[in-house]
Amino acid sequence: MPKIGGNGKGDDDKYIASMRRREVLDQEDLIEAMVWKNTTLTRQDILGVLDLMKETVQEKLMEGHRVYTDFFKAAVSIKGSFRSEKDRFDDRRHRVEVSLNPASEFCKSFSRSWVKVERIHPRDRHPFVNYCYDYATRTRDRTLTAGGLVELKGDFFIARKAVTRVVLCRGDSLKGLPPLQIHEITKNKILLSLPAGLEEGVYHIDIIVDKEADEGRIRLFSSKTVEVAAPGNEPGDAGQMLNSIKSAPEFVRVCP
Repeated sequence: MPKIGGNGKGDDDKYIASMRRREVLDQEDLIEAMVWKNTTLTRQDILGVLDLMKETVQEKLMEGHRVYTDFFKAAVSIKGSFRSEKDRFDDRRHRVEVSLNPASEFCKSFSRSWVKVERIHPRDRHPFVNYCYDYATRTRDRTLTAGGLVELKGDFFIARKAVTRVVLCRGDSLKGLPPLQIHEITKNKILLSLPAGLEEGVYHIDIIVDKEADEGRIRLFSSKTVEVAAPGNEPGDAGQMLNSIKSAPEFVRVCP
């Protein structure tokens, strides 16, 4: 993007790079990502550690300590001036503030060789998933049912001069996993069936959009971590569910 306040033509620094921002991740998203990393810790184990960490940091800061971790540095200070040595704290003139800054080692890690960057066009939008809906259990963003019908809601799933693929992965491997059955892809919705007999566990659904651009083929990517469980006593048939959805007046097929 053009650099604001440049020195005019002929300068070597007329442009600067801007990071492509993706969706904001909250604590629950990070917990899901940690569970996916083949850890023996459960979601409740991780949540308990994070809650205990927050409580302990707050406690130590209130005792007047500074806290340094591998990720951040935290300290408490009092803002506002005092009129004399005998002047007391007045919440109308003074306030207690917590300063929180990234740890220097954490910042340095982003300048090392494992960080890779690539040039993308500013108008290219990466696909993203807002939530998953499981038709068998009629729940959103919870456990998905093996062999069941699933709907992904989000945006930018399709693009001009592009091919969209949706694949199921476990860990970093596609090996041994049957393909997803894709029923419909629109700009903001993907309707699919999970393979029957899929083992219980944590998987991720990758959405890959390969697009032709002036500078060549580019790849836009998104991944959604999901937990899959075996069907219950009456899971329902994915084909019957799909037929009922197709008969609804708002169903419009845009892909073969």
